[in-house]
Amino acid sequence: MSSAITTSLLLDGVGTQTLVAEVLGADATATTYLLNCPSGTDSNDCGMYNGSVTVGPWASQTLPSGAKETGNYDFSMSIDTFQFSLHCEMSKTVAQKCTTVNIGGNNDNTPTLTISASDLEEYSFTYVPVEITGGQDLLSSASAKTTTSETTASSSSTATDAKETGAAASRGAVGILAALSAAVLATSALVL
Repeated sequence: MSSAITTSLLLDGVGTQTLVAEVLGADATATTYLLNCPSGTDSNDCGMYNGSVTVGPWASQTLPSGAKETGNYDFSMSIDTFQFSLHCEMSKTVAQKCTTVNIGGNNDNTPTLTISASDLEEYSFTYVPVEITGGQDLLSSASAKTTTSETTASSSSTATDAKETGAAASRGAVGILAALSAAVLATSALVL
């Protein structure tokens, strides 16, 4: 059984709390993670439930040699009748243009919204500690393939800086996605 590693992922609106993740797929162009709250954490406090995020080498804290600083950021989460997705064209940690799809919950009859750079101040992409509890072999495999083929991008560059750990420290702030998740969970509880 592989031990967990802690790394940092570029995320929007989740504060600085530590999340847990499973790597669903990794290659030289992108890595997809399934994010959740740490066990024993109230999802209303944490705000993350089966959130899928896909990022490329551009999203690494330390940009791999030769990698571009631009790329696509994709996030999606679904709870009962609520579905939220976010697609952003990024330049390092700054969103240039984003499209959201918000179905159920608080979509106020405009479920799809495209936001340009001048209106993106509400999006605050920061590096958040994530404890990877599954799929580490996919990171290792993607890293090995990248090294042997000498490509200029490495989807596992965030794992390069990762440290072996048994547990990660929990942190407090909760952002936009957490507020949306909490509202959806509360609405779902009222419906039941």
